[in-house]
Amino acid sequence: MLENSPVVASALPNGLDLSFLQDFYLRLPFLKREGCFSLGPLGSTTVLARLLATAGADVIATRQGHISQSTDYEALRADGYTVGVRHAQQHDQGLANLARGFEELLKGPVDIHFYATPAGNRGFDWHYDAEEVFVLQTGGAKTWWLKKNTVNPWPLMDAIPQDQRFEREVMGAVKYELHEGDWLYIPSGYWHRTSAETDSCSLSVGIRAATAMDVYELLRPLLFRSLLWRQRLPLPGSTADPDGLRRQYGAIVDDLAQDLYELLHNEQFIQTMMNHPLRH
Repeated sequence: MLENSPVVASALPNGLDLSFLQDFYLRLPFLKREGCFSLGPLGSTTVLARLLATAGADVIATRQGHISQSTDYEALRADGYTVGVRHAQQHDQGLANLARGFEELLKGPVDIHFYATPAGNRGFDWHYDAEEVFVLQTGGAKTWWLKKNTVNPWPLMDAIPQDQRFEREVMGAVKYELHEGDWLYIPSGYWHRTSAETDSCSLSVGIRAATAMDVYELLRPLLFRSLLWRQRLPLPGSTADPDGLRRQYGAIVDDLAQDLYELLHNEQFIQTMMNHPLRH
């Protein structure tokens, strides 16, 4: 059963309007001053304490990229560790409502992480995420540095390398100072790191936006029903005429390419793409 967090005035931050969606979402970082004051109760130390005491909560403690295995979270915070609870919306009704609001607006699965960072410290080194991230500063102040990613732009969730190779990045950093009530949008793939100016609490709301790879998931059931795509291919090495075999494969590929072209340009399929919750 989900715990109940304090009632908040809105299920979403202020500023998530058409102008933001057209000019910034999926494109550029965006800072909104005083855009999430009403959501402050969802990111309070009281909620954090309850989350940390919840059985099954996914807790992480990190300082400058080093992850601690200790469960003495008060001692870790005193020692400069960021203490976070991942998938926090699974354990709190208020955060679940917040996640639902983002899902309805942005049409994608949402995951919320709660982070508490002591003053003068940072939890993670430079890294990037495959999700679209909204940082809601619910307490204290934190400085963020962002860099556009030219090493691995538009990353996919299941294709992020363990070594993200930040040392190869040539783009300069842009600084954003967040105070209580501010929120920051970070497009997927942007490098980022932080430093807490004061004791800081924040909610990190991640949205898995649809990608062009998701089109494949819509195509699969259609292709299964097609005799053209179910045909058996000629066996390499089964003929003494390699050039003839290459021509056979070339003709098959031409037919498949034409079939895909017609399918992808079908108005009904385009409508399906627009209305279907595509998720890779």
